[in-house]
Amino acid sequence: FPHPEREQLKARLMLQVYRLIKDRGLTQAKAGAILGNKQPHVSGLTRGESGNFSVERLMEFLTALNQDVEIIIRPRANSDGAGHISVLAVQ
Repeated sequence: FPHPEREQLKARLMLQVYRLIKDRGLTQAKAGAILGNKQPHVSGLTRGESGNFSVERLMEFLTALNQDVEIIIRPRANSDGAGHISVLAVQ
């Protein structure tokens, strides 16, 4: 992947969307209605096909599923190298 950090971020966000859909017992059609997507796209999402969704769109899915998404920007503790992006899911 040309941007592995971005793909990892997308994978973590997709995992949270998948868990919410599964935990709520939603069908793909019902999840699609909530997310504003068609069932085939939800099917791809639940199979881990991240190519169709941007990070922003995945965050929109999370908010549609009644989740708060917070972005915190802070200086890197160690000034060596570039910063990183992480996802912390609180249950």
